[in-house]
Amino acid sequence: MVNSFQDYWKVANIDYSENKNAHLNILLNKGRNFSNEIDGIDVILEGFSKQYEAIICTSEAWNIGSIDQKSIFTQYKEVDEIQVQTSLLGKLNALKNNLC
Repeated sequence: MVNSFQDYWKVANIDYSENKNAHLNILLNKGRNFSNEIDGIDVILEGFSKQYEAIICTSEAWNIGSIDQKSIFTQYKEVDEIQVQTSLLGKLNALKNNLC
């Protein structure tokens, strides 16, 4: 997706892994308390651009396994951290930038 936008817009990537095609990478750590980190992320993003045309959240498929497996809670926690919480970060930033 970054490849589609990088020639026309500056692209910031907020993720657990670097995207070499993005103009800015903000790397997250698993287990990070996003409530305490959102202000720091906002400062980095404000330094990158004062205006955003869009904020797009993408992630892998929602796959937490079978409900009959004991590992379901561990798998859910990982999905929550990787997909739900990072999507909330995007939504908070979109609200701050009046994009929704």
